[in-house]
Formats: sequence, structure tokens, C-alpha cells
Amino acid sequence: MWLVAALIFATLIKLYLAATTIGTTDIDGFWDQLVKAQELGAGAYRVRGPFNNPFNHPPPMIHVLKALGYVTRVSGISFRFWLRLVPIAASLGVFFIVWQLVRDRKDQFALLLALAVCPISIMVDGYHGNTDSLMIMFVLLAIYLVETGAGAWLAGLAFGLACCVKIAPLMFVPVFILYLPHLKSRIQFALTAAVVFFVCSLPYLLQDPIAVKNAVFGYQPVYGIWGISQLLAMFYPVHPVYANKPYDPTGIHAVFAAVLKYITIAAICVVSIWMNVKRERPRLFVQCGIVVAVCLFLTSGWGMQYLVWLMPFVIVLGLRSALIFYIVSTVYLVFTYEGIDESPSKILALIGALLSLAAWYTVRIVLSHYRAALKSTSFGHKKAQKAQMDFG
Repeated sequence: MWLVAALIFATLIKLYLAATTIGTTDIDGFWDQLVKAQELGAGAYRVRGPFNNPFNHPPPMIHVLKALGYVTRVSGISFRFWLRLVPIAASLGVFFIVWQLVRDRKDQFALLLALAVCPISIMVDGYHGNTDSLMIMFVLLAIYLVETGAGAWLAGLAFGLACCVKIAPLMFVPVFILYLPHLKSRIQFALTAAVVFFVCSLPYLLQDPIAVKNAVFGYQPVYGIWGISQLLAMFYPVHPVYANKPYDPTGIHAVFAAVLKYITIAAICVVSIWMNVKRERPRLFVQCGIVVAVCLFLTSGWGMQYLVWLMPFVIVLGLRSALIFYIVSTVYLVFTYEGIDESPSKILALIGALLSLAAWYTVRIVLSHYRAALKSTSFGHKKAQKAQMDFG
């Protein structure tokens, strides 16, 4: 009852923010993409938005945006509210799926309470205006279906829906494929996910497949505001120059961005293989959390909403690790959403840069905690092993 009460309290705050605040420019970008998709269809992938933002969302999101546009016209309630209602609802799914994934832990109450009222979720879901929580909800559902021994095709269905929201779940493909027990289940999982993505992408994928491929699969987030790319932008003698500011760095920073991208992909593949050749493999929930942490630590591009990717996974490390990540990330988000980091004051700009680097470094701390935990425990390996046998 206390957990449900905490979840209701946090959800009400999110709804209040969605109803009373403007949110970030992402919302304006979504509205612009809706208008362009209605006018141009798949041609929307060939033009940029008002902030030089490309239409980088998979084709199924066009159907979602049109549905939100229809509800906006019929209800008279702003598009800003309806767009944010999607991640708010998805965050409820995230909570209850994670509840099932950690139900055997003795400290589950404290962990779930922290997750329920996490300010990262409150700000990103209720204020920011993006669909990352919906994507993570489907990923968590796929994890739950695998760990409980449900059919691989069901897990593939959930994973395919996650890819319909954003293509970021592709980072989990290696661990899912390697974790599944045999070739048949792997084929079922991959084929179902691919079919779901293809069917939901119609007709836009067939109308202009090249534009979709370039805009969606070739998308690079904002460079130079997070982690390694931020350090390069701050200290490398040549400062970044953008072809479509703040996107598409040129010159040496374009090389840095490409190198970091391929290092990230290689690191995810290496870590995925390493976790699945261990004598006692960690459970899939743990493996996916490690993959997210690796991705966020090495990525060359950044969006503040990406913090919700790691938020549900980090609780397997315990309350201390979760709170470190939650608290530092919250301070960073508040500072950034208030626009203080864009202040003409050099001191405030420096503080903003330091907070961004601090939030990035907490991901490094999370990775070190994962590494230590892997040495001391199997993260419920025996239970995961039994669930795998059920696939037969």
C-alpha cells in the first residue's frame, strides 16, 4: 500500500507538470514532425525541424503522433499534455514490471520506493516530453518474458515494439540473442521483433526506405555536452563546428564522434559475449543494465532523457548505488532544465559543465559497482537458469 501510494503521489506530480508547464523543445519538435508527416508522409524524413532537428523516430511513431494529434483536436487539450501522458503511463508499467523482476529481494521495499518517487522519472516523464520511458517499458517486458520462461516469440513481440518507439534497444540485441538457450528461440525472438517493426512501419518504410534508414539509423544525438565528447569539446584545441548546430559536428570532432560510436558498439558486443561465456551468467535484467551503463558512459551524443534508460536497472545494485545515481542526476537535470547552464555567466556555465560531468561519472561508478557485484554474486543465476529451461 505504501508503494502504491508513493507511485500515485509521483504520478500526480507528473500529471501536474504535464498540464501546467511548457516542457522542452522536444515537444515542439514532435509537433513539427507531426505536421510534416501529415503533409509529406515519409518525406518528413528528408527535412529538418525548427531546431535543425532531424525526424529520427522510427516510422511507427508517425502513427502514434497522428493519434495524439487526433486526440488533441477532439479533446481541446494541448498536444503538450497528451505527448507527456504517454511516458507517464509507461512509467507505471516500468514500475510494476521491475517490481516483478526484484520480487525475491529482501530490500525490495526500499528499492521500489526509491524507484517510485525518483525525481529523474518525475522530470523526464512529466516535464521533458519524449518517449524514452515507453521504450524502456517494452524492453523490461521483453526481459521479464525471457526470465520467466515465456515464449521467445512473445519476448520478440515486446522487443519489436520497443524498437518501434526508438532504435536504441538495438544495443540489447547481443545480450538477448546470446542469453536465449538455443538456436530456435533466438530465431523466434529475432524474426518476431523484425516482423513487428516492419509491419508497424508500413506504409512509410516502403515509401522511402533510404530516407528512413539515413534519418533513423544514421541519427547522431547532440555532440559535446556529455562525457567523453564533452571533455573533447572543452579541452581539444579545435572547438566543435556543426553542420546543423547542435547536430552533425564537422572536421576532427566528426571523426571523434564516429570513433566513439564504433567503440561503443564494439564494447557492447565484447561485454555481451563476456557475460554469456561466464560459467555463471548473470540474469538478463543485470546484463541489460550493464549494457545501458556501457552505452551511456561511452556515447558521443546525448539527450537528458537518456537518464531514464538506466534508472530501473540500477536498483539491482542496492539502495546506495541507486541513490548515488538518482541524486546526482537529479541535480544535473534541475540545473539544465532551468537553463542555468546556458547563462552568460562563465561561473554558472562552468558549474553546469561540472554537473554534467558529475552525472556522467556516476555512470562510471555504476559500472564499477556492477563489476564488483558480478564477482561476489550470480544475481539470481539459478533462477534464471530454470526459466531458460522452460523455453524448451
